[in-house]
Amino acid sequence: LLRAAAEAMPDGATLVTGTIEGVPLYNADHEAASGAPDAVVTLRRQLADADGLLLATPEYNNGIPGVLKNAIDWMASGPGAEVFVGKPVAVIGASPMAHGTMLA
Repeated sequence: LLRAAAEAMPDGATLVTGTIEGVPLYNADHEAASGAPDAVVTLRRQLADADGLLLATPEYNNGIPGVLKNAIDWMASGPGAEVFVGKPVAVIGASPMAHGTMLA
């Protein structure tokens, strides 16, 4: 789905694919003591540089996967919250089920 979205980008626009791989479980104490993990710093930088955010997710048990929620918690914590300000956000998902990913 992300590859199709990248191919559908208009001329002059680029879709940069980030990853939540390597994002540990959210821990505010760890962040206060040591800062955000490298994987989170990378995602924050990518979002800060972007004009918008496209989230691609499966739907697990009628909701977003816990690992995606965890990554959003990291991204929006502390100084990370400001990178979301003013960014348009879209969510896409694909599923073989009749209702797709409408609950995610």
